[in-house]
Amino acid sequence: MDREQKDNKNASNKKKVLIFFGVLIAALILLLLLDRIDFDSISDRITEKDSDAPEKTESQVVTVDPFFLAEPNYNEDITADADYMKMNRNLHFSTGEESIEIINRSDSGDPVCQFFYDYFATVIPGNYKDYPSFFTEDYQKKNKFEPFTPQKLYDITVTHKSSAYLENGDASGKYKGYSVYYFEVAYYIKDNNGTFRDDFYGDDGTLPLIFELLVKNDVVKISSVKRYNYVTSAPKSDVKVSVSFFVWLVIFVVFVLLLIIFRRKALIPAIAASLICAALSLFGTGVLWQLLVFSALAIPAGLIIFKKNKKISNPPAKTEGDKT
Repeated sequence: MDREQKDNKNASNKKKVLIFFGVLIAALILLLLLDRIDFDSISDRITEKDSDAPEKTESQVVTVDPFFLAEPNYNEDITADADYMKMNRNLHFSTGEESIEIINRSDSGDPVCQFFYDYFATVIPGNYKDYPSFFTEDYQKKNKFEPFTPQKLYDITVTHKSSAYLENGDASGKYKGYSVYYFEVAYYIKDNNGTFRDDFYGDDGTLPLIFELLVKNDVVKISSVKRYNYVTSAPKSDVKVSVSFFVWLVIFVVFVLLLIIFRRKALIPAIAASLICAALSLFGTGVLWQLLVFSALAIPAGLIIFKKNKKISNPPAKTEGDKT
């Protein structure tokens, strides 16, 4: 091989190395930029019709004729109703396997059970001023709370349906490390006047709701209230598909194409590292950690293989004294 051919080959190798690192740097910059974009907020802005309007809850949807509801009386002393006081007004709390009747708050050491005891101890006397404190700040911002009268609730049952640990947070990335619980909440309302629940009459049957609770360090808050037919199973939050996952897939495809075009084994570590980083992104590993893992796996191994192949492809030239 003459000097000109050798120079051309070296120039070609340098060009391929520059292309390799150029694609790598561009892909990593793209990954960092995309990771800084709050796609959930963008989606909310696009789909949100009126950001100032409170989100309507299921309890605000009137599904019964108001004519058959009782007349609201905000000053009513419900303890003066002898028939109501004879009814079972205690909380029946069920974990699904066992059920206990809560007469006093101290009957259970479970913070969730105590939360529901406090919740109904607030609803029954019509304490609408403290009522919003049982909900998360996000829920309070999206929903409007109206005053309601004392409520003659009875036959109250709260049943645990499902739960999950939010290791990586919810869909928007909030509430990392919280536990989410789903409870079916059902009760009757004697002389329902519609100020608290205007979606059923109250005495002729129950209309169960599903409460979504967020719990951390014994702090319990309601994050969602829906009708039973809207409930879904607890979210599988341990695996979260993020933007970085798709970026790593793109990087994987790019390196595979480069391998096919240039036939350089030095690209194989980058291909393997991109798949590993894609897997790490599914389990909430931070982008910086993903970049460190990729750099540690792909770059050193790639350089070693590249130098090794270069030595093999460029054997030392024979001298006149070498044997043929």
